[in-house]
Order: sequence, then C-alpha cells, then structure tokens
Amino acid sequence: MSGRNQHHIPRFLLRGFLIDPASSSEQVCAYRKGRPPYITGLGGVGAQRDFNSRPSTDGAITLDDKITDYESYRLSGLVRQLRRLGIGSAADAAVAAEVVGHLAVRTAHMRSVFQVGMTNLIAAAGSAVSDLETVSRLIGLDAMSPNETFREKILEHFYADPMFSHLAPAKELMDQLVFWFARENFGSVFEAQAPELQGVLTQMLASTKDTVRTGHLRAVETSLDKPLRHDELISYGWVIEAAPEEGSILPDCVAVGINPAGEIQPLLMMASREVSAVVMPLSGDRLLVGRSDADFQLNLSSLNGQLAQCSHDFFVAADQQPAFEHLHAQIGSRSTAVLDEAVEAVRVDIFETPAAEASADRPHIDPALTEGSFSYDLRLFDFGDEDLVQQVNAVVQAVVSAVGRALPLVRLDGITFADDYPAALAELDRGLPGVSQPTTVAAEFGIGYAQAPLVVREGLVKNRIICRSGIAAALIQPKDDENRRFALSILVQQLAETALTAMVDTALPEVLLRRRMEPHEAMLALGLRGAHETYFTAMWGAGFADDQALTEACRDGLVTALDYAGREVVRERLAYREHGDLDRFLDFALSAVQRVLGAAARLHGHCDAIGVSALDEDGELRRALEALQLGAWFDLFRNDLQSFWGRAGRWESYDEFLAFHRHVERLLWQFGVFACRTPDGGSWIEIPLVVDGLETPPQFEGSLADPQGS
Repeated sequence: MSGRNQHHIPRFLLRGFLIDPASSSEQVCAYRKGRPPYITGLGGVGAQRDFNSRPSTDGAITLDDKITDYESYRLSGLVRQLRRLGIGSAADAAVAAEVVGHLAVRTAHMRSVFQVGMTNLIAAAGSAVSDLETVSRLIGLDAMSPNETFREKILEHFYADPMFSHLAPAKELMDQLVFWFARENFGSVFEAQAPELQGVLTQMLASTKDTVRTGHLRAVETSLDKPLRHDELISYGWVIEAAPEEGSILPDCVAVGINPAGEIQPLLMMASREVSAVVMPLSGDRLLVGRSDADFQLNLSSLNGQLAQCSHDFFVAADQQPAFEHLHAQIGSRSTAVLDEAVEAVRVDIFETPAAEASADRPHIDPALTEGSFSYDLRLFDFGDEDLVQQVNAVVQAVVSAVGRALPLVRLDGITFADDYPAALAELDRGLPGVSQPTTVAAEFGIGYAQAPLVVREGLVKNRIICRSGIAAALIQPKDDENRRFALSILVQQLAETALTAMVDTALPEVLLRRRMEPHEAMLALGLRGAHETYFTAMWGAGFADDQALTEACRDGLVTALDYAGREVVRERLAYREHGDLDRFLDFALSAVQRVLGAAARLHGHCDAIGVSALDEDGELRRALEALQLGAWFDLFRNDLQSFWGRAGRWESYDEFLAFHRHVERLLWQFGVFACRTPDGGSWIEIPLVVDGLETPPQFEGSLADPQGS
C-alpha cells in the first residue's frame, strides 16, 4: 500500500544515481535551487506529501495506489531492461516510448511550470481586461463594420433571441445598428463591468494551484494506460549512449527534447514537430537517446549544463563534484525562459492589438517614395504679371523642396493661383473625359481657399493644386506675417494631398479614377468625398498658422456643420414627405453628412498634430455633438482615422478606404435615414415615419425598438 510521501520521480529511477550503489543507505547528491548541494536518502528528493492523491477514507483505490502497482509490476522492470543494455545497443522502441512518455508527464516539474505559466497568463489577462481598447478588440469592436469576431461573440447571440426573429429581412441593417450601438456604448458598459471581471480573475488566480493539480493528475492517470506522445515516441530510433565523461545528472523534468539546431528544452514544453531527438538519463553512466531522424548528430559534451538549465527546482547526481557545482546557479534558467516565451506569445496573440497605436505623430511615409526628381509648373490664372510670378515661384519652390523631403510630391502636375477661383476650377483640363469638374464650397459654409483635384497626364494620375489669388499674395509677405503663415498651411495641405495620390497609387495601382463601386457604395461616397483624407492633410498643415486660432476655427467649422445638418436635414426630410423625390432628399442629406465628416476629420487631424484635445473648454462643440447624440461617435471617428493612417502606404485593399462609408451610414441614421446594401449591391433605404414626430433625431434605442418603416 502506498504512503503519503509520494514520489513523482520514482525510487527505481533515482537508484541509477546513487553515490554508493552497494550501500544500503541509498543516498544521492541533490542540487536544489537556493541552497547548497546536500546528501539525502531517496525519500528526501523527488517526492512530496500527497503529491498524487490523499489517503482513502473508505478503502477505495487511489491514484497513488494505481501508480505504485504500475511501477512495481511493469515500469521498474522496463527501466531495468534498458539499463542492462550495453553502450551503443539499440533499445526496444515500445519500451523506450512507454518509459519516457510516463516518467516525463508525472513529474513535479510539469506541474510547477504550468502553474507558473497559468499564473502569469491570468496576470496578463488581468492587465488586458483593465484596458478598454484591448477588450474592444477581443470582441471585434476595433473595425468599422461587423467582423467575424463580432458576429460570433455578439450577433449570433442577438439573433438567437426569438424577439428579433422578425428582423431577418433587414438583417444587414440590424447588423450595423447593433454593431454601432455596441461600439458607442461599450465604454460605459466596460467601466461598470471591469471590477467584476477583475474579481473573476482574482478568484481564478486563487484556484490556479488546484486547477493545475487536477489537470496534471488526469494526465498522469491517462499515461498509465497510454503514455503521453506514445505514437510519436514509438516511431523514433532508440539507442543507449554513454554519459558525458563526468557522469550524467538527472534533471527534475527527467527527459529533454532537442531541436534541429541542437537547443534543449524540457520534452513536454516542445511541440512534436520541433523534436529531433529525446534524451533521458538512465543512470550516471548511460543515457537513453531517441532520434526522429537516424542521421541527426548529437553533441553531448555540454549535456549536463543544459539538463541543469531545463530543471525547474533541482537535479540529482551520483556525487558532489566541482563539475556539477557550477551548474547549480543555472537551475531553471531554460525552463523559465521557455515558459515566459510561451506565455508572452499567447498574451500577444490574445490580448495585444496589431493595429498601430494612437499617436500624435504624423503617419509614417515610406522614404523610397520621396526619392527621385520631378517637375511642375506654376501659373497665375487671371491676374498679376511676370514679376509677381517670380516672387511667388521663389516661395513655392522653397516650400515644395522642403515638403518634398518628407512627402512624395512626384505626382504634382502644377499649381494655379486664380482671382476667379470657381472659374479656374471649372476650366481645369482634367485629362480624362467624363470626369466632373471640381466646385468650391457653398457660401453658407465659408470660403474655399484651395483644393488639389486629380488630373491625368500621359496616363499618370496627378494633382493640380488650385488656390485663390489671396494665397499667392500672402505667400510673399514677411515671414512673421500671420496671413503668410495661414497661406503656407493651406499650400502644405494641398501638397500633402498630392503626396497621398502617390501613396495610394503605389500601394493600390489602378484604383484612382478607375475604381468601380457597387451602387450602394457609390451613393455613400457622396457623403464621404475624401473626408478621411482630410485628416491626413490637416495633420501636415498644422503648425504654420496660429495653432490656437486655427483650432478654434476648426471647432467652429464643425459646430456650424452639425447645427446645419441637425436643422436642415430634418427640414428636408419633412419636405420629402410632400414631394416624394428620394434622390433629391438623399443628395441633400449626403452633402450635409459630408460637411460634418470633413469638419470632424479636419479638427481631429489638426488637434492630433499639435497634441491638444479636439473638444473646447467652454463646451460649445460638446453641446453640439450631444444635441445630436454624436459624442461617442466623434471619439470613435478619431480612433478609426488614427488606425487607418497608422497603416499609411501599407493598405492591402481599397476596402480599407470604403470602410469609412460606415460612418456615412451612421450619421444618416441620426437624421432618420437608414440605408444598407442589398445582396445585389444596391441600396435599401428606409425613412420611418416615426422619426418625424421626434423633437430631436432618434437615439439608438428608438431605432432598434421601432424597425418598421414607411
């Protein structure tokens, strides 16, 4: 009957490392981490109280009883059989696989390292679940539309509720509504639930020891019938080889694996595909070696040092000699490192987002794009003389040269300054039949100073920058003139747009002016009109003009756009009930949405570049956003812009650009317009009558609760 001092490294294996095999005292030399080497009997090493099972109170057979019987009637005999083989002799693969597979799995080494690993992983989880961004990614809220993660974790449960079964005809729209509701409200939910999550993890941490022990004992009991990795190990070629000259130590992991590079790790911490050979010391003078490749060459001269590193807590040896004492300090170094690497890999894979971190730095530009020379022309459209041309050209050349060192300007066709700015836009030769002419911003939204429309020259997509004549006049003012600084900001923004053309056309050839969008996406494009690109140009234009004044101007621009959209889209929606012209109403609504998106992107880009908050201290912008229930959306828009431009030049598909159309849909919802894509790529539009009776635009709860439309 087994006792309470239960061996995880059996006595019959330890007897191969006795100091004096002829002595009845049966002693070994133990080298334990944190204390000097010491001589001990076999009961004092490789054993713990109730390691396998606690005493039975009703006479039932315990796990330790089963292990004792297995050792006595089978395993010890198999080890003796292997020890009787001479150096260089082949070993029976079935015997070797059973011995190694069972002994490697039952050690305290295995239990200890996995307890440490689980503890570290739970600690990493605790850190992760305290971070809103990380948890958002884990449930799929880091995208701009429902992804597979969100569909699996959220939408499948949502549609499982019978009360939502009638929504199937509008499932595409409901997917988007649920997704954006989750995105915009998750922060408050997370704040409320984070303490509870931390409490659960604390409980998990407290039970780690019992959890690992239970799992380990199940693995040990299973190994009594079929040793771990038996099918793999039985396919190896096994042989008895001589131990190093000073003799072999026995690590507390018992068996180690060796990869093709000759690096050694505890066997059970290696993936099967990584193992080229297995080594298990049988005694102080011989080793059991198995090879998956018969030609694999082993260098065993430094084996003991590697066995010590693979030990977690101790190793034993047949004597106390200087050759072993220097190994004392190396105990655990390899097993701990392997475990840390594994935990870190899991932590990164599960908890860390691959997206670029939010930063006030301007997006990275591939230096290769800024190499090479280019030419462009400068003209005054309808004013000035040659002397003015020379003055303006001198300043512009200096600006283009400076910006060209940071941004790729090879797609700059030229720069035009015009007194009649709308006329210059209307008369622009775009070089591509059928492409509409650019127009300036409507008067009620301010004054348009410049833009950089796409043109085609000799088959290459470029930009022609067109500016008001006042920009030219300001550029030649003294350096400290505020108008000059403002003009420089405008010019640099247009140059940044030119650089963007080179970046997009390089990363995604045949997209600019040639892309074909489905009707639904083409409609939404009218509501975006490059608003997400405005973030990029605003970042590069920041820092020239008075930062505070420009920040306030950007805020005022967004407040104006919000107020206009909130008032006029509702008015036009009510008018639509009378005239019934859906295209007319959608054109108006999309135009208003575009102004909001463009103003918001400009504000975020400028503020991120100079490192200030986009929201104002007096709260005017905050109130304008809250009036339309768009405060949470405003923050998400910034996050999406930062993430998108963090991948600048490394885009894999134009779908990454089209993803911003989901923001167009989101703003349309706030004005009572629900648009989604049909299976054939068309648009399904719903403008529920219920929203007409609301004093303010519908909140998400209202939209979800009343999906019926007119």
